[in-house]
Amino acid sequence: MGVNGPMIWETASHYVDIAQPKDMDALAEVYNSHPAFLHSHLHRSAITNNWLMNEIKAMSAGGFWSCTVKQKPAGRVVGLLDVNVDKETYLSLLMVHHQYAHQGMGQQIYEGLEAYARDRECHTMWIDVVTEYDDRVMKFWTRNGFQRVNPITLEWDGVVLHAIRMAKTLS
Repeated sequence: MGVNGPMIWETASHYVDIAQPKDMDALAEVYNSHPAFLHSHLHRSAITNNWLMNEIKAMSAGGFWSCTVKQKPAGRVVGLLDVNVDKETYLSLLMVHHQYAHQGMGQQIYEGLEAYARDRECHTMWIDVVTEYDDRVMKFWTRNGFQRVNPITLEWDGVVLHAIRMAKTLS
């Protein structure tokens, strides 16, 4: 059991739980710690709790879990992810609070997700990487074994984004 709620999976230093209403302030803080991301992906300078609640409802309607990443043992929210775990798992978003960026946390969270997906007999993992953002994001996914499949266009909150669909075979 994660801190104050059900746990989906855990890593050595984090719990991954389904986002709860009590987590909205902390999740909004994670988003808002990345102003360049917000500007490039959403054409916003910040998101609100109301926007976040609507986003979580939309993701849930699409079959996705919106999750918190909480540090052990205290349970502080330090990241988030949106994922649909199935035979083909789709990771829509993995974000770590800016203050924890480039410290290996994203890697650890991804590895926990991959282990969780493998345990559920997932054979392929997908991610769409926005191309007009940060080259380090593409490098991260390439280092983790993802291959470019094809260019695509996404729309998020009315913003059209150019991206590359990437896939990794797990089985």
